[in-house]
Amino acid sequence: MTTAAGGNVTIEAQLRTRGRFRLDKRSRSFPPLRLNLKKKQTEGTEFEEQDKLKIVSPCRPNRDSYEQLVLNEYLVYRTFAMITATSFQVRLARITYVDESGDDDPFTRLAFFIENDDALAARVGMGFEVFDIPEDKNLPLSVFEPTASQTMAVFQYMIGNTDWSEVAGHNVEVLSISGIAVPVPYDFNFSGIVEAPYSVPDPSLGIKRVQDRMYRGWCRSNLDPEPILERFRAAETDIMALYRDFPYLEDGERNRSMLYLEDFFKDIATPQRANRRFLRHFQQLPTLGSLLPLSVHGPREHGGNGGSRAWVDVRIVPSLLRLYRRCCGIDRAPVIANDPSASTRGKCHPRFHVLPFTP
Repeated sequence: MTTAAGGNVTIEAQLRTRGRFRLDKRSRSFPPLRLNLKKKQTEGTEFEEQDKLKIVSPCRPNRDSYEQLVLNEYLVYRTFAMITATSFQVRLARITYVDESGDDDPFTRLAFFIENDDALAARVGMGFEVFDIPEDKNLPLSVFEPTASQTMAVFQYMIGNTDWSEVAGHNVEVLSISGIAVPVPYDFNFSGIVEAPYSVPDPSLGIKRVQDRMYRGWCRSNLDPEPILERFRAAETDIMALYRDFPYLEDGERNRSMLYLEDFFKDIATPQRANRRFLRHFQQLPTLGSLLPLSVHGPREHGGNGGSRAWVDVRIVPSLLRLYRRCCGIDRAPVIANDPSASTRGKCHPRFHVLPFTP
């Protein structure tokens, strides 16, 4: 390894493949790799305190355009780090790959390393740890720190990424401390700003191209988004300079990415424009009445302030319960507070509030 200071260092390491999509032989792509290092040998090097590092490299090593995709994704990581320190650090590298079997010729490409998740947790602060969400399980929205959650959602809108889910831990690492979850995004190759030729949005989202921005943040009526937006506005000059001055991006890729970012900064120019352009189009829990008929039982109670409120205990059919499990990590049927007098226009849906189930 050639260090930043120009010296040569040899570190014993093991490589293994990772991921799923590019491991399929039908994709005919270069597989993503993970580098396993011996910590004792990394002291005093750029890899100090790191042991397991993801390598992001071109999936088509023989095409220059695919190297540009990797460089653009590298800048996306750098951009999020300008918004918050609770982000993965990345390091650019020029890597020569040698096939020991001799079947393929050696090749050299720009790539980057992603910080180990445990190192991220240690750097963010004492007490943080990585929380692994079991497959096919979701975390409830209530455990996520609201500011961190919405900051990530605005960032994902900024780069045009819809391929993520904090509750399911899809392309999101979850750090936890004292029962509070903090989402940290990764894997941006399906984002609009990267614009990989193989990227397509989920058909259920109703958008045709990954370049079409869609806000996927959740309804958070008690959180003022303006301080979050101001953080992005304050970073605009540095973000644009990052792309303008990065020497390895081709001019066409640089100009396209900067124009894409400029559109976002126009969207957040004022609080009113941000709300009109995307913030009001938040995700919210589906209203049960719009999905299918339900059997209702339980007493009607009257609220204060001269009005009445019906608290309705709903026993949900299994198909609907599965939907709520996916959305919110709820394992049992919820109780729905139904307030027919509440106005819903331009706000989080106040008619239906999910409460813990009481048998």
